[in-house]
Amino acid sequence: MKNIIDELCQRLATVREERDKLSHRLEELQDVEKAIDLLIKNEESRTKTSQLPLLSVSNGNGKSIVGKTDYSRFIFKVLADGKPRALKELVAIAKKENISFQKKSPGRVLHYTLVGLSRNNYTRKTGAGTWQLTEIAINKGK
Repeated sequence: MKNIIDELCQRLATVREERDKLSHRLEELQDVEKAIDLLIKNEESRTKTSQLPLLSVSNGNGKSIVGKTDYSRFIFKVLADGKPRALKELVAIAKKENISFQKKSPGRVLHYTLVGLSRNNYTRKTGAGTWQLTEIAINKGK
């Protein structure tokens, strides 16, 4: 009988030792989890507040044009009159001007370009599917 009690006591000690190791490992993992969560929050905050501005480019006349891609420059050119335009209208104009969309959906490419420009406060949605340049963009283009 004593032999069984000794074995059970030894087994109990082993289980407790393993539990303590796992408890310490769990605490380490919780600390790592908190650190990663904090890094994610900091990165989200940083990217929301410090998005890189669009590159200002000059045309042949020396006039400043905002935009670093052909798509954004096209949008600035078309919306420069200050009138809101529907995405479908922008797509039609782009096709007429033979803008290359490299086998991608023109509507999707222009939509995401408009969204990117809006995040820099250069465009804004004025209604269902219509977009317009902001004062910031118009002033940068002068």
